[in-house]
Amino acid sequence: MGFNSLPSLRLYLSGYHNFHISRIAKIISLKRFFKIIRFIHLNDNSCMPNKDNPNSDRLYKIRLLIQPLNQTFKKSFNTSRYLSIDESMIGFIGRSSIKLYIPMKPIKRDFKAWVVVRAVSEYLINFEIYEGKTSKDCWRKNSFIPSRVFSDSWLLLFFFDRFFSSITLLKTLLQKGLFVCGEIMQNRKHFPKNFLKTDKHLNLEILITLL
Repeated sequence: MGFNSLPSLRLYLSGYHNFHISRIAKIISLKRFFKIIRFIHLNDNSCMPNKDNPNSDRLYKIRLLIQPLNQTFKKSFNTSRYLSIDESMIGFIGRSSIKLYIPMKPIKRDFKAWVVVRAVSEYLINFEIYEGKTSKDCWRKNSFIPSRVFSDSWLLLFFFDRFFSSITLLKTLLQKGLFVCGEIMQNRKHFPKNFLKTDKHLNLEILITLL
């Protein structure tokens, strides 16, 4: 479905030759497919901790799906010199406490996920759905980046935007022999403001030198 995007799920199992996908139709019928979507449960709701419980998990109902997916992505990952870290938006119009409304984004009501992808092929290596400003924010603890990435000496360069550019993370990566390429915020804590040039002070010769 990711390679062949159709306007409706029903079209993948449609008998109409313009939409029919035989590889999917041979595996499952239309009725069974929608019955699974309607009734599928990945975790036991009766065992779900209360919201007041310290062990409560906003993603409890799908946690058993997220973990094996990330394990499989890392296991199937082929080595690459360049990785990109960014956020990804997942469109959603239902009710959820972790759904965000971001008016400036193309998808305004959605879930936000942190992702690590291979920069060239866009292969997804690791992802974590953002649950709000909690102590579980994995990107702040550097635990979001898979340990295997740190242990592989072939990796040379990370790409990310100014949101991830912090002195703490940059030091951690440099200690592991990893380098980064990304934007920075001049007003962020610990950055040496006296050595940073503003856009109006940059000319073509300086830009070429920096590149």
